[in-house]
Amino acid sequence: MLYPPCSSVFYELNPNPDSIDLKIKNQINPRLSETEIQAIFDSFDIINPHQKICLVTGETKTYQDVLLSALKYANQLPTARLWLRQIPAGITFDIFEEKDENTNGYSSNDMICLSSRQVCLPSDFVAMTLVHELAHTIDRSSFIGLNIFPYNPVNDGENWCYLLSETLTEAEAMQLMLLEEAEKNALSKQLTFEAQSVNLSPNYAKRVSYHFNRFNKMFSQWMPSDEAGHWTQKEIDTERLARAWHYTSLASMTDYMKEFLQPYDKLLLKMPEKSRQQIKMVPMGVVFDFSQLKSLNLTYGELEKTFDVIDRVGINLRYRQRAQLLLIEYLRHLYCQKHHLDEYRLSVRQDYILRTKTLVQTSERQKLAPNKPSDYFRQYIERLEDRYMGFIRTRDMKPRNDLYLTYLYINQSQPSKSLIDIACSYETVSALLSYFDQGVDKYLIPYYEQRATMRSCSANRLNTDRVHD
Repeated sequence: MLYPPCSSVFYELNPNPDSIDLKIKNQINPRLSETEIQAIFDSFDIINPHQKICLVTGETKTYQDVLLSALKYANQLPTARLWLRQIPAGITFDIFEEKDENTNGYSSNDMICLSSRQVCLPSDFVAMTLVHELAHTIDRSSFIGLNIFPYNPVNDGENWCYLLSETLTEAEAMQLMLLEEAEKNALSKQLTFEAQSVNLSPNYAKRVSYHFNRFNKMFSQWMPSDEAGHWTQKEIDTERLARAWHYTSLASMTDYMKEFLQPYDKLLLKMPEKSRQQIKMVPMGVVFDFSQLKSLNLTYGELEKTFDVIDRVGINLRYRQRAQLLLIEYLRHLYCQKHHLDEYRLSVRQDYILRTKTLVQTSERQKLAPNKPSDYFRQYIERLEDRYMGFIRTRDMKPRNDLYLTYLYINQSQPSKSLIDIACSYETVSALLSYFDQGVDKYLIPYYEQRATMRSCSANRLNTDRVHD
């Protein structure tokens, strides 16, 4: 049996590892066969599969053809293949109308919905969103490692999945959501690099380049074992590169995950020295004075780096805002479970009591979420550490007291036994996010576009390198 207890289409097609060619079994992360990709696609339950999609290229495809093309494209990306092999049968796909350009898709249990705007894009864009949402769905089915030798038997223990366990403390519930999104956003970054998309972040590309140089050197003398069969020099060179790129992916993704989990104010310090001069402290936290942007007299490179940092600050705050909302939903779930209520059918009175009494009174909150560290959360971060082979450690993933109100604890000395001041935290994060969004729209984007136009005119070409994360 391969990779128990993972129940995936790929492993159901390959129940006998002894039948696999010896050389393939010793290769890192080979491509899936056409038969395997088709079997994964055939396992999808597609709502309205023949719906016509007008692509930005001018051609028309059906929704099922868009998904199949995206799946085939994903098979070209090494990091995507690690997830394709884990896809369980029975995932449902649908399309939703979404005008918010920040939402390309979402997943819920065994359903994935892609936005009507996203499915019109070329296959590489659809593929990256598809794999991102598939990764969320896979972890809710079975949270396991990323097997780089897919045809070798692996015993991964008992079935275990990602969920909002009832044993989590309030801080752990928020951190669990942030960790999941940190990993899946890092996955998107890595896929964007592997696809060499126009959305590629220069900052992430530099990170990949740094790690590749050291891992390429590390594997430059690698040789297959005698038991792996006969290899040509070309096959050996290809495998050396594959191994170097795999470890580069792990290192680059975990770097991004660690950065994603940092308080937003730490990101501001990554700005160029001139830009850091305009970092100020206000009652709601640390901000950048956008009104002084022009007076800084930044070079184009410094401006681009400043833009990149501010983008990442917005992403950081946006996900922390989501984590606050998720905490409210988590407490709502615990409240309804305790009082044997249907959380989807609360009466007006029950909902009023929950919002105005239970969630704001310390004595009532203490009766809901546990006040000691959870064994479930410990297992989650240990499994995540194993998945990324120790490139990110459990100590990097634990909830922490953050300065400047990212988390607000009533008891600062014992964070594991503390309650989060939801109202104040949410209001603060929302105010910070609004401040940065307004500054970007009013000052940063107009100034950046002006400088980009001037630069392109002087070079007699249009600069299209810079795209939002």
